[in-house]
Amino acid sequence: MPDSSNPVVETDPRRTLATLKFQKAIAKLYEDLVRATHDAREKQSNEGIHTAASYARRTADALTARFQTVEELFEATYLHTYQQQPMSESDCAWVREQAAAVIDEQLKRVQDRIEQLCSSFVGSSPQQYSKYVASAESEAVLMKGRIDNSITIHMLEQKTVPAKHHDVSSQWDVFICHASEDKAYVETLAHKLTEAGVRVWFDRTAIDWGNDLRTTIDHGLKNCTYGIVVFSKAFLAKKKWTEYELSSLFALEEPGRTRILPIWHGISEAEMREYSPGFSLRLAKVSTTRDSYQEIVESVKNLVNKTATEGGQTPSATSQYPKREHQGPAAADAHYEMVGKAEPLVKFIVRTITDGSGDYVLETWVGTPLELSSTFRGTRIEVALKFTTADKEMQLKGYSRRGNFVGDRAFNLS
Repeated sequence: MPDSSNPVVETDPRRTLATLKFQKAIAKLYEDLVRATHDAREKQSNEGIHTAASYARRTADALTARFQTVEELFEATYLHTYQQQPMSESDCAWVREQAAAVIDEQLKRVQDRIEQLCSSFVGSSPQQYSKYVASAESEAVLMKGRIDNSITIHMLEQKTVPAKHHDVSSQWDVFICHASEDKAYVETLAHKLTEAGVRVWFDRTAIDWGNDLRTTIDHGLKNCTYGIVVFSKAFLAKKKWTEYELSSLFALEEPGRTRILPIWHGISEAEMREYSPGFSLRLAKVSTTRDSYQEIVESVKNLVNKTATEGGQTPSATSQYPKREHQGPAAADAHYEMVGKAEPLVKFIVRTITDGSGDYVLETWVGTPLELSSTFRGTRIEVALKFTTADKEMQLKGYSRRGNFVGDRAFNLS
């Protein structure tokens, strides 16, 4: 692994941060790798010799596939560090050195696991071992080539794309997330917003023939100030692209930085609560019974103007997050992981607030390493309901609860 004690690394905070983030992420991945091979070995020993070849092959393939995950982690930590500031020639050389060290270390780990695999599975042969190792070595070569290309592309993009100022306005004021069944309503809304001078990302006008859907949508999501989400019966059916867009907008929210502007279109509060208790608590526009096109357009214009006046800061969806000196001890926490998949870790922490309000706050931490994603502040009962609902939603998504601390019985998850 790259040596974090290197004096060159220590003199550059960006290099230190990238190294520490990657080491933390790869440690978790290695734990999964050990667990996967152990589970396969246990399963094979229970089912007998006739399954040995199949388990050995699938486990070896899974080990080799880890190269791609390591590659994604490398780019997400090392290259992301240089998104906001240019990468010098020295930085570029350093990142390439780190990539070479990472690839060598990953190849050694996979070779060691393959050796253990072939010695543990009954019926494994030297030919199989050679085949699996050769496959891992080929993947390591491909990984090096892909990372080299990514670094080169990153350098060229910095030279050809003008640097953004820290307070640059987004390319679009609003991104409209909706189900295709609601196209008639949304098309009229998009037209009226555009007439009012609001810059709108709307799929019918933003996606051209031949565009890659995910790339184009991601660009719109990352470069919008707000996301208008039209919740309807069709939307609540949880379609692929609507869920992807909503999850992305939620992931982009930060404490004090709200992005999602909900519109309830032909649904009741009970239906919204069943779909997502958390989103049902947000103040929403109700298109069919209360809020006209004009009222929604005026509200969007006011928000956009306020954001521009305040230098890009948007109002919080919940009460103000407590100052550090007002954060009390944790009343409960729970953390989750998706076994066998490179999904981000998730942790919920409930804290008391000592500013005299009697409120509690629920923090949501996501990623590897964990970073604060969102907060919810409310009464003890409100936060307890939010906490238990979030636990159920995580398990429905396929996550496993790996730890749970309860210091207040109101937050008991069992």
